[in-house]
Amino acid sequence: MILILSAVAHENAHLAAQLNQPQRSCYGPMELRSGQLGEHHITLATTGIGKANAAGISAMLLLHLRPALVVVCGCGGAYPSSGLSLGDLALASEELYADEGAITPNGFMCMSEMGLPLLERDGTRYFNSFPTDQHLTDLAAASLNVFAAKTECSLSVGRFITVSTCSGTDTRASTVETATGGICENMEGAAVAQMCRMFDTGFIEMRAISNMVETRNLSRWDLPGAMQRAQEALLYWLQRCAPATLRS
Repeated sequence: MILILSAVAHENAHLAAQLNQPQRSCYGPMELRSGQLGEHHITLATTGIGKANAAGISAMLLLHLRPALVVVCGCGGAYPSSGLSLGDLALASEELYADEGAITPNGFMCMSEMGLPLLERDGTRYFNSFPTDQHLTDLAAASLNVFAAKTECSLSVGRFITVSTCSGTDTRASTVETATGGICENMEGAAVAQMCRMFDTGFIEMRAISNMVETRNLSRWDLPGAMQRAQEALLYWLQRCAPATLRS
């Protein structure tokens, strides 16, 4: 079973409408929607916005459902030097917490500089960064490059950045991008990636670009278009890959 997580319901509504043999169920406070997409059994869940919601809900569902794969699907902001534009697609090679650490007189110290891991698993210490599944990300990228060509957008694979406070000025965008080397900003991904690493579950993340990370101007955003494109891209991939190919 593949668990698909989104921060808000609009980010999975199109996927829900495509489910064959759809079913609704509840687990604790969560309403889950399940069914078939192509050859895959899918469960959709909405976590809510932010790291706390994402970590809590994903941990609860990882324990209850034991999925073979978790996919985060939604929209995000593109950093100025990423080469991405509105409507483009991004796949995460890793997720990085941008603001877990300490502010000091000499600047920001990340968790590794402080010597405080956020997770220790199988002898590995994880600080601010959590990898996605490279094998599955490569598979998705191969398919989504075709999708991008068909839909006249571009696809980039790179580091995603998870923040508690979105970067709403040009100065802050430049600061975060320079410090992290990220391509796409969001508020949930690293928390889900951390829980998947804790439960030893495959994880990938795909987002479509709804806005540039710059001085905040909602008139230049396209949230509905990005949400729709991300779901269409995920559907394209799932409908063209056999379940056996998703084993990492």
